[in-house]
Amino acid sequence: MALADRFLDNAIVTGDRDVKKLGEACDWIYRKLYFDPNATVIEMQELAERYVFEERMAPTVKRIQKDSDDLDYTVIMASVGLVNNPVWIEFPIVSNDRKCKVGMLAEMRQDEFIWIGIVGSDPGVEDGTPFVVGLLRIPTMPWGMELASSNGGLVVDVIAWVTNDDPVKEIINGFIYDFIDAMFLIGTPRIAEIQHVKHDRKLQESRIKKGKKPFLEFKRVKLVVGKHYATNGGGGDGAPGVSRKAHRVTGHVRTYRTFRNGSERDQPLLSWVPEHWRGDERLGVVIHQRNVRTED
Repeated sequence: MALADRFLDNAIVTGDRDVKKLGEACDWIYRKLYFDPNATVIEMQELAERYVFEERMAPTVKRIQKDSDDLDYTVIMASVGLVNNPVWIEFPIVSNDRKCKVGMLAEMRQDEFIWIGIVGSDPGVEDGTPFVVGLLRIPTMPWGMELASSNGGLVVDVIAWVTNDDPVKEIINGFIYDFIDAMFLIGTPRIAEIQHVKHDRKLQESRIKKGKKPFLEFKRVKLVVGKHYATNGGGGDGAPGVSRKAHRVTGHVRTYRTFRNGSERDQPLLSWVPEHWRGDERLGVVIHQRNVRTED
C-alpha cells in the first residue's frame, strides 16, 4: 500500500515540540490527499498529484549527469520547477539498517514559497503508522528553485520538526535534494503507460442535467524516468476528437533546438512549461497516482 493511502487511513502526529504546527501540517496534507467524491470541481483541482518512486532518485540523477558530460547540479536546481501544484512524492530509504518510507507534499503558496510537509513511516515502529516529520519552506524564482545561498548551502526554513533535538542539517538537506531529484526526473522526457478507464458520456451529461456533481476519477499510471524515450501520446478518456475530462498537465522543460525558420540554434533554448489544466470539467476531473521506476 502506498504511504499516502496509509497516511489517510491513520494520520498521526508525534513529538514534543511544535506539536501545533505539525498538527496543522497534518491537516493540510490530509486535505490535499483525500478524495471527496462530493467535492466541487475547484476542490478537486486542489488535490495533489501523486508520484510513488520504487527507489531513491539520486543514483539515476548521478548517472544522467555522467551521461550528459557531468551536468552540474546547480544547473539542475536552476532549471527545475514544481511539476504539479500541489504535488506528493514518496520513496523508500534505509535508516539505521531499517527500510523506511518518506513522503513529501509540496505546494506553492501566495507568499512565493514552496511549503513542504514531510511524512515518515517505519514498518518496525508503531506498526508502520505514518507520522508527520516536519514542515519546511524554500524560496523560489519564476523558473527554477532558488536554493543556493551565497555560501553554497541551501536556503531552507525549518518551520517545525518532530524531535526535541535540533533538526539534523544533513537529513533536511538530503530530503530537499530528494525533492529536487524527483522534480528533475519527472520533468525530463518520459513515457507513461496509462490504463484507461472508459466513461459513459451520456451518463455524465445526465448527471449534469440533474444537478449532480461531475465524477472524480483516480488513475494509476506507470511512469518510467531516467532515459530518453520517444513520447507516448497514447490515448485519453475518449476517442480522437472527443473532449477529455479536466486533468493536469505536468510542468516540464521544453527544448527548442531550431529557430522558427528551421535553422539550427548554436545552443538549445530551454523553456519551463508550468503545470496547467486541460479538458472539460463538465465531464469530470481526473487526478493521478504515478508509480515511478527508474531505467538503469
